[in-house]
Amino acid sequence: MENYPLVGRELEMNELRSYTARARFSNSPVISVWGIAGIGKSALVRTLYYDRMLHSNQFNKYSWVDVSHPFNLRDFSRSLLLDHHSEKDPIKECRELLSQNQCLVVIDDLQSKEEWDLIQSALVSRPSSSVIIVITTEASVATYCTNNEGQVFNVKGLEAVAAMDLFRKEVS
Repeated sequence: MENYPLVGRELEMNELRSYTARARFSNSPVISVWGIAGIGKSALVRTLYYDRMLHSNQFNKYSWVDVSHPFNLRDFSRSLLLDHHSEKDPIKECRELLSQNQCLVVIDDLQSKEEWDLIQSALVSRPSSSVIIVITTEASVATYCTNNEGQVFNVKGLEAVAAMDLFRKEVS
C-alpha cells in the first residue's frame, strides 16, 4: 500500500497508467476522467500525475490547471504556463509548449462542452506526444472531449471492503 496512497484504487491506477500510454501514441491525446462530485477523481489523477512525474520519463513537462468559472481562455492559458513569464500571447505559447514537448496536462473541473471547444481549438493538436487529462463530473462532457469511448474513465465508489479499510485508516 505504500506505493498507492489511495486505499482501494490500485486497479484504477493501473488502468489510468495504460490509458496514458495509449493516449501518447493514438490520434486522441485526451483522456477524460469523470464521476460524481467527491468520489475521488482529482485525488486519483493527482496520484497518477505525481507517479508519472517521479517514476517515469514519459513526459518532460507537467501542468495542472483548475478551470476557473466563468471560463476565460487567456487566464486558462496563463495558468497552464505557470512559471513562464513572457510578453508573448499566452494562448500561442501554450500551443507551442504542448506541440513541442512531451507534456502531461491535467484540466480539473471542466464543466461544459463549450469550455472544451475553446481549449481544443486553441491548444490541442496532433501530431504531439503530449497527453491531456480532463476531469469532469459530466459523462457527456467526458465523452465529448475524447471522441473515443476507450479513453473515458469513470471513477466509481469504493467497494465495501475498500471503503471500510479507508474508514479505519481515517479513524485511526
